[in-house]
Amino acid sequence: MKNRFIKIGFYEQIIKSNKTIDLIKYFVKKNKNSNIYFIMGADNLVNFHKWKKSNQILNLCKILVFDRDGYKTKSLKSPSFKKYNKKGINFIKFKKVNISSSQLRKI
Repeated sequence: MKNRFIKIGFYEQIIKSNKTIDLIKYFVKKNKNSNIYFIMGADNLVNFHKWKKSNQILNLCKILVFDRDGYKTKSLKSPSFKKYNKKGINFIKFKKVNISSSQLRKI
């Protein structure tokens, strides 16, 4: 299933790190004149305020959040949303697909 608008890459191997902040810094450096978006599930937003360098992540990119199995309400009440809402967290609507990020990596 190919999509000309989506490119899959194993950037963790290129940057030799699996940290989100390092990956975002890499994309910001490579795409200086572009907006960078980080997409996460609402289940991850619940604890995003506990992520290492979460504030720096929000300074470098916009966060797009999609609902994951009823987590939207919980994430809207989370400390992360309350702390970072005005910095660029946006919920997106899309057709739900029941697949995890781990499963996506295997495709």
